[in-house]
Amino acid sequence: MFWNDSLLSDPENSLDGVANLIGKTNAAHQWKNRGTNNANPEVIDTWFYSSIEKTDQFVACPLLLNIELKEFEVNYQHKQNILHWRIDDDKELDKYEIQKSNYKHDFHTFDSIDAMQTAEYFYPDKNPSFGQINYYRLKMDDKSGGAYYSNIISIEVPEGSGQPILELINHKIRFITKGNTLVHFKLYNLLGSLQFEEEVENGQWLDLPQNEHGIYLLEFDTDSGIKQIKKIWLN
Repeated sequence: MFWNDSLLSDPENSLDGVANLIGKTNAAHQWKNRGTNNANPEVIDTWFYSSIEKTDQFVACPLLLNIELKEFEVNYQHKQNILHWRIDDDKELDKYEIQKSNYKHDFHTFDSIDAMQTAEYFYPDKNPSFGQINYYRLKMDDKSGGAYYSNIISIEVPEGSGQPILELINHKIRFITKGNTLVHFKLYNLLGSLQFEEEVENGQWLDLPQNEHGIYLLEFDTDSGIKQIKKIWLN
């Protein structure tokens, strides 16, 4: 461990303070000034930790894995966006989270698949956002709890490619239809009491209240004249 003390007014005491913070006593550590006695005479004002006699604490540093996608692409086929990626080695990965956005930010995970230690993967997004640019990325979760993100890819899906779609994932909801329109959501309990109301753009995800659980009635309408009421379950 090395420490540059050129900015410290009292390096020895400052270093002792750092040692105490990580649970070592003065008797258990020793700092030495390398000065010009070091093999490299240009290195000055540098202290190093020379010995540890006893310690009951340590700092664990995460191991950075060499995770690299060789290919990541998306193609529109049969009213679906087909994601395809290749990787040399994913034996240290636990799963792939497929994340999506319509605005190149605010990505959300809408599905995940286990890492199968294979070189090539295909995933169909059966509910693309029609008439919009669909952005995708992968969140690659390793077995030790770390995460790695792919580059962002995109594809523009033509209008008129499908019927209006209502998507509900956990407490996130969105309505997808043709063209640019606003969607007005109202959430009622089974007694008819209004619990939540919000207006968003077509295809934009909306966060429903996290404290709502059970069966609700969802009413939504658009500027283009679509109006529906659906019974939904929030867990």
